[in-house]
This record gives sequence, structure tokens and C-alpha cells, in this order.
Amino acid sequence: DDTALMDIAMRVRDRVLIRRAEGRDAYGAEFKPYSKQYGKTKAKRGIDWKVVDLKLTGKMLADISMSADGGEAAIFFSSAESETKAAYHNSSDPGKGRVTRFFFGLSVEDKDFLEDLFASKLDRALKDTIRE
Repeated sequence: DDTALMDIAMRVRDRVLIRRAEGRDAYGAEFKPYSKQYGKTKAKRGIDWKVVDLKLTGKMLADISMSADGGEAAIFFSSAESETKAAYHNSSDPGKGRVTRFFFGLSVEDKDFLEDLFASKLDRALKDTIRE
């Protein structure tokens, strides 16, 4: 059921966003600090640069989208610009002057959470269709 898959995709997105707001990567480790130069950019905008939350304008995070169709769900970025930005953060080799902050991924705990969520949704769907 695509509705159930969309709900699961939304919960995954929420887990990613909550972790990110807490300054943690997909594995629960704290993000590496921002550089002093980038900190100055954030400070000029009145943003606490010591809080590493991957948010300057909010566009990249707002562009996290979901879809569910044909029995498959996807979580993705709705703009190429945000997808590129996220790729730099998630890359194991982000390039000179960039730091890896693997935020857009799933941990073992996320996978366990999804398995339990999917199983409960499947149980509910089966109970609705099977009559004793």
C-alpha cells in the first residue's frame, strides 16, 4: 500500500531531520565542527555557528522530499542544488575545504525501526483483509 510506504518514508525523513538538528550523523556521532571561516559567515547572519546542524538558509533541508508509488518509497532532494550540497556532506571525499558529515543515510537502528514499523503496518493490513 503506497499510503503505508509514504508514512514510512516520512518517518525516515523525520529521523534524519531530528538527528541533524541534534548535530549527529546517521550513526549517532557528533558532526565535526564548522571551520572558523564558515563560522564567520553564519555569525554575520546572526546564527550560532558553534551549533553544527547543516542549516544556513534551510533550503537543502526543505528540499528533502518523499514519494511512494508502485510498492516502492523514495526519499530524495527536490532540487539539483540541494542534492549536490547534500552529496558534499555525505561524501567520504568531499573535496578541499569540505568536511564529511554523513547525515542522509540509515543506521542499523534506523533499519531495525523500519523493519518493526513495516511489520506492524503489514500486520494491520492483513488483519483488515483476513476474516476469521
